[in-house]
Amino acid sequence: MTVASEGGFHSAARVAGSSASRLGDAVRRLEARLGVRLLHRTTCSVTITDAGARLPERLAPALSEE
Repeated sequence: MTVASEGGFHSAARVAGSSASRLGDAVRRLEARLGVRLLHRTTCSVTITDAGARLPERLAPALSEE
């Protein structure tokens, strides 16, 4: 979500205290595991896909459980 809201991996990495390559690898692994593209990537921008926008809604119940 940080990558999408920040508009790119470099600024998201700064916010998250990580590296852009680490975030990129994590997103690629998650996309591969889910079998769906979460972000549209170009050389100039990153935008969230419909599937990427729905993911937090689907995860919220599981994340709120104790």
